[in-house]
Amino acid sequence: MAKTKQISYQVNNKYEGLIFTRLLYPKDEVVESIWYCFENKIGYDETLFWCYELYTSGFEEDTMQILFSLYFCYVSFHNKDLLPELDELYSKWKFETIREEKAIYIHLFLEKIYNQKYSNLVKNLLDTYRQTSKHGKVTLFKGKKPKWLEEYDLSVRSLLHSISKQKIQNICHFLKIKEENESELEKIELALNQYTNANENEYITSKYFQGTMITIIANIYPLLDSIHTNQTPNNTRHFEYVNSNDTDTTSADSETRFDLMPCTSTFEEYYPSKVYKILREQRTYKTHINNVDKNQLTIVQTKKTWQQCYYDDWLYYASFSPLWKNRIEEYDGIIDHKNHKVDFDDTEIYINDNTRFEEFYNHYNLEPDEQPNFVNFKLK
Repeated sequence: MAKTKQISYQVNNKYEGLIFTRLLYPKDEVVESIWYCFENKIGYDETLFWCYELYTSGFEEDTMQILFSLYFCYVSFHNKDLLPELDELYSKWKFETIREEKAIYIHLFLEKIYNQKYSNLVKNLLDTYRQTSKHGKVTLFKGKKPKWLEEYDLSVRSLLHSISKQKIQNICHFLKIKEENESELEKIELALNQYTNANENEYITSKYFQGTMITIIANIYPLLDSIHTNQTPNNTRHFEYVNSNDTDTTSADSETRFDLMPCTSTFEEYYPSKVYKILREQRTYKTHINNVDKNQLTIVQTKKTWQQCYYDDWLYYASFSPLWKNRIEEYDGIIDHKNHKVDFDDTEIYINDNTRFEEFYNHYNLEPDEQPNFVNFKLK
């Protein structure tokens, strides 16, 4: 299996370097672990853990977008009718103002898609597209172009012709050359909607999902009869309901819920004397990065040793997470991008006979350099 770099969302966040999350996992590895655990059904609890690790680090919209991506890549081919329910969950999440209530919707959304019949067939087409070069060869079709193409905008005819001819290489090429042009992607969506309806299929889309290309590819796949494979246990699975008890977890208003506290906590209960225990007690899982080109990992691209990243510069890289950024700002910390460190005023008493520097570290010093060996930060 080719090693790839997973799709990651950086909503309103242009920085794409190393970012440490709530428990000092690299953000890109957390995202990869969500995808890996979902596709391989490693376990609902672990998949949920990774979703909340991203969410509670402050990447809330990113998490919702990834959940939509999982639906389109793995479930949509088998269950188009589920999308309105997911849209409703997103809408309720968006307008919820109570933090604890809002967080529940991650569980509700994941639970909806995790228990569905699913396959990796659309995801495989997406991977093929991502590995396609803009400069690759395409097949030229001989003879007159079909009359029906005249009903569509000139800019999308080559793509639609390739879809009708079931030419995967062509399809991926024509998508690739337009992937950065928003107006062209809109034209493709409009044309695909029309073409899909003409072929007695339904074009599915969500106004809340920002992954335009994923939506396009998820709608192209059902049109490609030539690559539809027999569904086997290896590419299509169906799991029973994840909760074996009778607890109602389908509503955010339910009085008895799946216990989300371990997933959503920011571990304030460890203050003041046990902060150093957070990593060893709460870093439950190791990230799944076996299918990723390690040279593409953000921690490798820093050109530093893992010890430098985790022991010396951990707070600097954590500062790119909204959770840690807010903590730093609470104590008037200043992020020094040149020297990759965070400075606090250490010259005057702030509170409790401590300076800002002392108070911050009393609350939030996770002491990654003092952890026992089983808390392993090394790349595997």
